[in-house]
Amino acid sequence: MADNTAIRLRHIGSLLFLLTAAFVLAKTGRDALYFQRDGIRDLPLAYGGIALTALPMAVALLAAVRRFGTSATRATMLLMMAGALAVVAWAARPGAGPGMTLFFVLIPVAFGAAFSLAWLLVAETIGRTGPQLAAAYSRAGAASIAGGIGGAALARVLSASVSPQSLLLLAGLGVLAAVAVIRRTERRFPGPPLPTPTGPVVTGSATRAALSQPYVRLLLGITALAAIGGVLIEFQFYWHVSSLEAGDEGPSARFANLYLGLNLAAFVLQLTAGARLQRRIGVAGALAVLPLVITGLLPIVIGLAAGAAFAALRLAEGGLKASLYRVGWEQVYLLVGDRCRTEARLVVDGMGIRAAEGGAALLLYAGMQTPDALARWLPWGLLVLALLWVALVARLRPYLASAAATGDATGAPLTRIPDS
Repeated sequence: MADNTAIRLRHIGSLLFLLTAAFVLAKTGRDALYFQRDGIRDLPLAYGGIALTALPMAVALLAAVRRFGTSATRATMLLMMAGALAVVAWAARPGAGPGMTLFFVLIPVAFGAAFSLAWLLVAETIGRTGPQLAAAYSRAGAASIAGGIGGAALARVLSASVSPQSLLLLAGLGVLAAVAVIRRTERRFPGPPLPTPTGPVVTGSATRAALSQPYVRLLLGITALAAIGGVLIEFQFYWHVSSLEAGDEGPSARFANLYLGLNLAAFVLQLTAGARLQRRIGVAGALAVLPLVITGLLPIVIGLAAGAAFAALRLAEGGLKASLYRVGWEQVYLLVGDRCRTEARLVVDGMGIRAAEGGAALLLYAGMQTPDALARWLPWGLLVLALLWVALVARLRPYLASAAATGDATGAPLTRIPDS
């Protein structure tokens, strides 16, 4: 039985490795095309598009699962993604514009939905309870991070010899390979499908109960600041990279370096600092590390305004958010009652993040009308935001300490919102 489980875990790990590698290849090719010829000016519109389309995509995905089942929806969606990547690889031209902005939006939104369906295969294949499921999620997470490293490394190696469009084609091939692994896993390890919900997933009374709690409103404020900060830091980095001359490396190499650094940072932090650091400083302390690091780096960014400073800030934000911060954030929902935990998570990690990203997109769109002024106030605005973020995270400590003392933090988060 143990050997059988190990084989199942290898199948799932292969799937997530391929899917994450394809995601990174697609983002590298997309970014290398989009930020040529002053594409940075359309980036606020792309951020707004992501904020507007992510929740409708989740609703459409749920409707498809209810009508056609998880397996059929998963395979069909991935095949459509592979076809879309092939079409864009053939038709794409450097620069922004309506078509390329739509493609910029499609990559995180579509892959986010695909990852949510891929993670369901863990429970379908291994089971829904028991220690095997916990081990499976741990192994699957490691495989996903390794896929990000592999995809970025491949993009970096090929960047000098292939076009960004070729990276999109490779991403499509990776998605097709993931479909093949899914089919093989489902045939070799058929299991009872997860029950498809027929009633409402979110109820109005539970949503109101969640929002009536000061703790949930505090989480909403924290996640809004984190989302806005992430958008502004990424935009600032993209702005700097898009202003550089082509040079010997080319745009593909620059973005491959970024994604390789982000995934390596997340991998190293997860292995060396995650659980060990959290045991020392607690969940609230672990959540405070990211805004504190951002606060510490911003004076350097403001003083130097150099490429290395922008890159360090982006790497720190992305690496810490993907490792230490995410692990801590998963646990803050344990203090929300079971009756409205799903609704709290959907409000905070679903609607809250998207609304904050939409607000940041509007600010950036307005700011790009006077780019010189935006360049001056953006780092200072980030510094104020980071300090407020630290203050809100500090307010979590009494809640977490009280729950630890009384043993109230029980259960597990019920709904996982896919990342974009």
